[in-house]
Amino acid sequence: MDLQNNDSATNNAPANLGGDNSSYGDIITKDIFELLGVENMPEQQKRNLYTKMLETIQNRVIIKITKELPQEALAEWEHVAKSNNQAEMAQFFDAHSINVDEMLLKETLMYKMEIVELTKPIRDANKKKADNTQIQNSNF
Repeated sequence: MDLQNNDSATNNAPANLGGDNSSYGDIITKDIFELLGVENMPEQQKRNLYTKMLETIQNRVIIKITKELPQEALAEWEHVAKSNNQAEMAQFFDAHSINVDEMLLKETLMYKMEIVELTKPIRDANKKKADNTQIQNSNF
C-alpha cells in the first residue's frame, strides 16, 4: 500500500483562509505565531505551544498510518511503534512505502491552516478593538 501519495490532507483543506490576509504561501513560509499575530509571545510559552502542536501533528500521522495500513500489517506496526526503535521504524516505513516526512509536512500545513482559520474571529475582534482604541485616542 502506498501511503505517500495520499492527498487527503490537501483534499480536506479549507477553500480559503477565512478571507483574512493570510495566503497559502504565508501558511507555507511563515511561522505559526506570525500568522496568528502573536510573535511577541514569551519564548517559554512559544516552546510549550510548539511542543503541543508537534504532539498533535505526530498523533495525526500515527492515526493516519494505523487507519491506512492493511490489516495484516497492523500487528507488526503496533510492535514497531511500541519498540520506539527509530531504525526499526524507518525499516517498517520503507517496507510499506510510507513517506513519513511527506505525511508530517502535509499534516503540519493542514494544522497551520486549521489554527489560522479557527482563530480568525479572535484576531478580527482584537483588530477591531485596536482600531477602536486608535480612533478614541485620535479624538483627544
